[in-house]
Amino acid sequence: MCSLFINIFYIGVILLNEVTFIERRDIPKELITSLLKRKVVPFIGAGFSIPFGYPNWRELIIGIKDKINILHLNEQDINGVDPLQIAQALFQYYSNISFETCREEILKILSINPKQIENNEALQKLVDEQTKNKLELDFSKILLELIVPIEDKQDHGQIEKLKKLNNLEFNSIVTTNYDRVLEEDIFTSQSFKVQSLGKNEELDWNEKEKTIIKIHGDKESNNGVIFTHSQYYKFMNEYGYFRSKLYTIFSSNVVLMMGYGFNDINIHQIYFQFLRDYGQNINGTKFYMVLTKYDLDRWNSYFEFYKYYLESYKIDVLLVEDLPSFIESLVEAVSIELNTQSLGNLFESQGNEDFCKILMAVMVGESYEVKYDIDLNTDVLNAFIRIFNNEYLLSEEPFNFEDADLKDTGPYMLSYAIDIFEINQELRSSTEFNKLLNLSIKFADKTGDFYEVRDRLEYFINLNRFVTELEIDKELGKYLFNIFKFCHPTQFMKSNPGGRLLENKIAELAIPIVENYLDYILNHNFDRENEIFYLEDVHVFWLRRIKSKFANAVRIQEYISEIFNLIKLKG
Repeated sequence: MCSLFINIFYIGVILLNEVTFIERRDIPKELITSLLKRKVVPFIGAGFSIPFGYPNWRELIIGIKDKINILHLNEQDINGVDPLQIAQALFQYYSNISFETCREEILKILSINPKQIENNEALQKLVDEQTKNKLELDFSKILLELIVPIEDKQDHGQIEKLKKLNNLEFNSIVTTNYDRVLEEDIFTSQSFKVQSLGKNEELDWNEKEKTIIKIHGDKESNNGVIFTHSQYYKFMNEYGYFRSKLYTIFSSNVVLMMGYGFNDINIHQIYFQFLRDYGQNINGTKFYMVLTKYDLDRWNSYFEFYKYYLESYKIDVLLVEDLPSFIESLVEAVSIELNTQSLGNLFESQGNEDFCKILMAVMVGESYEVKYDIDLNTDVLNAFIRIFNNEYLLSEEPFNFEDADLKDTGPYMLSYAIDIFEINQELRSSTEFNKLLNLSIKFADKTGDFYEVRDRLEYFINLNRFVTELEIDKELGKYLFNIFKFCHPTQFMKSNPGGRLLENKIAELAIPIVENYLDYILNHNFDRENEIFYLEDVHVFWLRRIKSKFANAVRIQEYISEIFNLIKLKG
């Protein structure tokens, strides 16, 4: 195991303990393989959000203490106290001092005269229950008001490393965090549905959708927040359907816990309960917890024994210097494995007869029916991406082509990919779609033949039908810039078929794609420091066509106006 090495050496009577932090080469191969198969579920805690300036648990406790005006509690005295216990204590204190005021508000809301409930036990019980519910919601609101990033606490170097997690593919992500770092800062180019407690969305669960599951609630809703001791048990006892779905995800995937402290109560209350309930039914599934140098320094000699404790729950510890650096190394390790793995190994790892038949048929131009199967077709798309990036794979097993060339196989793959996106609509918002879209225009840009560029552009334009609002690769603008330069319908005695195709179908380009092209012009043709702008006439020609065809696209019109103003200034 490469996760934690505690090497003991005897030198005479001297005992030397050496702790080694894992590096990229030490990351377990099983974890990397599971990531490539999209069989990993990250279980993300508060430590993930700290570099973004969000408070940790202790800071939340102190913040609540100050907001409800507790003056006689020394901050140092809460060190080492059970976090759930102190959270519950603060809530009870708040309830005690606020109960009567809150009860009066409930009576007004229900239009009940206080005298009406004096001898009415049922009505009194109703009012008390409503009061307790409101107190809990109000307390949760106080908590959520503290979930704001503090700019001075942000570590932008660590943030950039954490954002690299977006390069990995996950079907599900589980988090106990209230903030929106995952959906708004990390996974900006992937389409995740967000589900959280308190929204009554459990029955809307669609296992085919990529989902971020916020099991402790969301900062935008004080309903369903899990913070106090009683709320934890409420989750364990009252959210049965939600919890069972969560357990299903855990039981069929590898769980990678990141951002949790050395003794984080979240793990104990949720994950360990899952292991107690279903551990006997789990065969061969690996569970990893990422711990950092901070944990090691804090707990010192007990750290090794905590590792034994985790091992008793089938959890392997990955001891790292810090979480952002680990994520950067993890992404690099997956990328290296992906780029070095041969297609022969890929065939063996899939073990899917359809997968093998599809690739063999597509590469020789034979037809093969496209099925609705997200996992299968994602694997096929990833194989296409790998071949586009390294066409020499075609000379390897199982193809053994004498001439490893994308000239023929490229169109075959793009044609089949279009059929996949036609039937499997969920994949239109996937990373695989964005990669193939980018590769299709790059493929068109690689040829200098007028007719070939036309034929290849057909596939790119066809793929534009499926473009969503996802972030488009910036490189796409460069390739489109080259294509527009090459494809001028009025040059070379009007014998430029690529140009004629673009002129006829320019309105079929997706708005984000056109915006990417215009953004490239502004950023690469304008030297703002020296106020020098240069643009060839062929691009002016296309800008006029775009301006006419996209008259209602506000952002496109703004881009073109800015570019034309620069041209006038130049003149």
